[in-house]
Amino acid sequence: ILVDNEEYLIFDNTEFQEYLAAKALTRIGRTEQIIFDLAVDHHLGDILSSWINVLSYLVEMKPNLLLPLIKYGCRTKNADLFELIRYADINYFQTNEKERKDIFDSILSFYNSSNRLVSNRYEKHLSNFFPKDYYQEYIAALKSLDELSFSKTVYVKATSITILLNHALPQ
Repeated sequence: ILVDNEEYLIFDNTEFQEYLAAKALTRIGRTEQIIFDLAVDHHLGDILSSWINVLSYLVEMKPNLLLPLIKYGCRTKNADLFELIRYADINYFQTNEKERKDIFDSILSFYNSSNRLVSNRYEKHLSNFFPKDYYQEYIAALKSLDELSFSKTVYVKATSITILLNHALPQ
């Protein structure tokens, strides 16, 4: 695991290094603030790509960090952060319905407003965040799409159908 280069020890495997970094961040406290102090390129205002794996481990350890990271991804238009839903413990969100709905709505709104389909890398994971008892409200919103332009309607409906199917037909 460790390599000795005579001056200092280095990790041969970056995954182990990223895991330990995430573990250390959970022990420091004020994790959310520390993430934004260390992981954000302050000139660009975006999460450094080298931190995505650390954040994935961090979200596994502290699922309550997922929503602020998703909101940050929406604000900075960084859809790479949405992949973090793949690592979150869905059981945590079973009892936190508001956070679950906020995550679902934030990601779906991001894609719908940018006329893009949800990435197939995590569309199945997004369906896990589909809020309980949200079907009627969701279907009503889909029916009201006739007022939108044709291209926007196609993206929104295609994304919605995928999510509904993934939710209705779990693995």
